[in-house]
Formats: sequence, structure tokens, C-alpha cells
Amino acid sequence: MGMTTCTDNTETPDANTPEVTYNYDNMTNAKGKLTKVTNGFSTTDYTTFDVLGRVTQSQQTTDGVTYDPMTYPYNLSGAMVEQKYPSGRVVRNVLDNDGDLLIVQSKKNTNSGFWNYADNFAYTAAGAVKSMQQSYPFKWSA
Repeated sequence: MGMTTCTDNTETPDANTPEVTYNYDNMTNAKGKLTKVTNGFSTTDYTTFDVLGRVTQSQQTTDGVTYDPMTYPYNLSGAMVEQKYPSGRVVRNVLDNDGDLLIVQSKKNTNSGFWNYADNFAYTAAGAVKSMQQSYPFKWSA
């Protein structure tokens, strides 16, 4: 059987919604991957992929302003361990020895320290998050 590869897709749900265009497959290590999303106001380019096809950098342009890139590093097990935003904010995922999410930490910029955003994760037998504790505003969430 032959395979069909989608390289571009344009979608317009209704007259009041701007057209959205999705682009695929046009970069090294991005076979079958989304590489660009465009609408009338904003474009997000997924600019770099690692050899496993995971996005490692993206960049957004909104209303003609191009922001600093976002970065996404992974550990040797393949889990995303951090997201760095254009503002300088960093969100870090701390994993336990089994690879389950243990703590989500954040810092505002390079000059500030990390603080726990969420911790005390509990999991179902199937591995889904059953509950966690948010560090602010200090309440339990299910």
C-alpha cells in the first residue's frame, strides 16, 4: 500500500475565523512533523528538530513582532525537561527515577531562582495524573 504524506493543509472553519495554515515536512529531522502554523495575526515556526524528530526550538511572530526563540531540551530518556520562553521564564520538569513527573518548577528570568509550581503528583494504575498539589495558591487539584 502506498503512503500519503501531508505537506500543507489550510483550514477555514467559518467566515468569522481567520484562515489557519499548517505546514509539514520541510526541515531536517522533521519528516511527518508540524513545522509552521500561520493565521492572520501570528506565525509559529518550529525551527529546529533533533535526530529523533522532537522539536527543540520554535519562534513566534505576532503582529509583525518576532520574539526570541523558545527552547525545549530533553533528557536521555526522551522526556522534555525544560521550556524556555521568550520572556526569559523557564519551566522545568523534575522527574523521579521511574520517569514520572515529580515537580514542576519555574523561574521568571536568569537572575531569579526556581520555585515549585506543582508537586506531590499521584498517579492512577494506568499512569495518568490523578492529583497534584499546586504551590500557589496552595490548594489541591484533581
